[in-house]
Amino acid sequence: TNSAAGGQLEFALVTTNYSALRLQLRSPRDALSRVFLNGTQVAEATRGQRSGYAKIELDATARRLLRPGTNVLAITSTSTGTGNNALDVGLEGVPVELLPAATPAWTGPVLTELPASVRVVFDRARMTFAATRLEFPENPAIPERMRVRDSADRFKKTLETGCDALAENECMEWLRSPLSYARFLASRSLARRGAAGRQAAVAGLTDSDWRVRSASCDVLAALPKDSLPVDDAVLSRLAELVADENAWVRFRAATALGAVGRPDAKAATALVKAAQDETQWVRIAALGALNQVASEPRVIVAALTAALRVPSTSFGVLGRAVGLIEKLDGNDAELVSALAFAVEHPGEGMGADSVNKAMEQLVRLDPDGQRAVPVLARVAAGGDEYDRLRGNPRLRAVEMLGKLGARAAAAKPVLETIVGGTIEKEEPLRAAARTALAQMTGGAGAE
Repeated sequence: TNSAAGGQLEFALVTTNYSALRLQLRSPRDALSRVFLNGTQVAEATRGQRSGYAKIELDATARRLLRPGTNVLAITSTSTGTGNNALDVGLEGVPVELLPAATPAWTGPVLTELPASVRVVFDRARMTFAATRLEFPENPAIPERMRVRDSADRFKKTLETGCDALAENECMEWLRSPLSYARFLASRSLARRGAAGRQAAVAGLTDSDWRVRSASCDVLAALPKDSLPVDDAVLSRLAELVADENAWVRFRAATALGAVGRPDAKAATALVKAAQDETQWVRIAALGALNQVASEPRVIVAALTAALRVPSTSFGVLGRAVGLIEKLDGNDAELVSALAFAVEHPGEGMGADSVNKAMEQLVRLDPDGQRAVPVLARVAAGGDEYDRLRGNPRLRAVEMLGKLGARAAAAKPVLETIVGGTIEKEEPLRAAARTALAQMTGGAGAE
């Protein structure tokens, strides 16, 4: 029918400090819906036959309607609000990230006021770029992107040649530049110089400017292998920088220790602590370095346990951790618990296959399934945090529950619920659940 549907919901807010606010509206049938926030209309939309939710960005006027404490979200619609004509609306806020300043504000030259040596090389590169002809003749059959790439490669090569013509002290001056690409060019030039670049970088590890400390670590990480090993004093300084006040320095110091790849007890201790750093890039670098620096498995286990218990917004830490866990033997209860926590709190974005690999390692480390089965059942049951991931972790969890057989009997209610589902696209999941139930009872398909 065309009878109107609607409703309202009260919700409480502690803060109204949001950088963005959007509605999520579902109204599969033709319907005119109006949404109100604290009594003021903030959206009007007509939805067609498509399923799913439409995201509607709200402007600053709508954000100003929010207030600390109780708020009311209401909707009216010509939708009947039942069956396939379901009506649903939600409000999503993106909090303003109030991040502490990682470093003091830049007090040197502004971006347009580069060191003289930097300007000379950039100017020389620009002139060369304009005067040098293409490496191959004009041909309409050659894609434009190839011409662009060739031009960019020549421009980069000219910059590198100009940097390599500078003295080491001039390159070190570049490391203070507020222009990140200038610092990158200088650090790579120093790395190409071998022993001379190493000597300059070692001196930069104690500089008062975080940019110089960070880039100096970067130089050591990029040095050719014949310029290593680094002596004990340098390893000690790198271990200290893993706890630097600046996150970029911590990240690059950990990366440098991994590149040096020499077992060192002080460095390993510093990296274990860095494995639970507030910045996930530092945690990723710390785990990567520990694989080279730590000589005892218990040290790696301690770092993994700490890193996996810190919630991450991406899969970088989990992916690096799984790579280390695959090389470990034994069954550490704390590590199993930490791995379970990571699977139960997945990140977002690329690398979602890490969840499947993490579940496989969880079953390997917990063959009896005491900790693994509840986690696999949680993933199999699904929800937004798993349904949106690549690699279909729900299906993989169901398959692993089946392989555990009778040990996974506690997950039967979840599998039975899946079997009773009616969503068409979940038929492969239902088939896997039926097979898993048969494996648990020793029937068809049991291993």
